[in-house]
Amino acid sequence: MEETRQHAFEQIYRNHYLRLFRYALGWVEDEDVAKDIVADLFSDLWDNNTVLQPNTVDYYLGRAIKNRCVNYLRHQAVERKAIDEMIANKEYIIGDTPDMLEERMAVVSKVLERMNAKMRFVIEQHYLEGKKYDELAEIMGTTPGMVHKYVSGALKIFREAFGNKSSFEGYRTLLMLVLSM
Repeated sequence: MEETRQHAFEQIYRNHYLRLFRYALGWVEDEDVAKDIVADLFSDLWDNNTVLQPNTVDYYLGRAIKNRCVNYLRHQAVERKAIDEMIANKEYIIGDTPDMLEERMAVVSKVLERMNAKMRFVIEQHYLEGKKYDELAEIMGTTPGMVHKYVSGALKIFREAFGNKSSFEGYRTLLMLVLSM
């Protein structure tokens, strides 16, 4: 039985690989990616013991490759968008020149000076160390709601200092640079 399955699978592979590879290449325009997509399809077919009907094998394989190529391209578009957004955010926060960065770091230093010790501790621990509100509340002997108030207060001070309504995430880089000095 296994030998028959293997023989049928090899026949399908030999008969369809090149055509599927070319089809994938037309979609993704990258030979290595196209090879990977086709290889992954055949690997999944084998692993899942997929039985292909002779009268629908062409349609099934073509549709499966198209779907995988479209998913790959969508994923690439999402990654590119995320990278573009990250770059735009860094350009806005860090600035176009080293002097702009120094100016913005000076603003962050002044903001930190305006914060009380608990607020500064919460900001440093939450944004730089990645501690959750619950963890900070336990460390500080307070409630997660109070930790939230400290974060909200700090964000308000940052927004006022930088004259915008963006989240603190963009200022994490500046904070890291200031605190590493």
